[in-house]
Amino acid sequence: MSLPFRPKRSLGQNFLQDPNMAEKIVGTLGAPSDAHVVEIGA
Repeated sequence: MSLPFRPKRSLGQNFLQDPNMAEKIVGTLGAPSDAHVVEIGA
């Protein structure tokens, strides 16, 4: 999968390319299925 933009390594940017990976990451939180989850970059 190709991104429509180029991440900037100097900013430490990383992007998920597999849509299932976000669900796997959120699933490890143990939050209820109706919870809202917000990712905040560092």
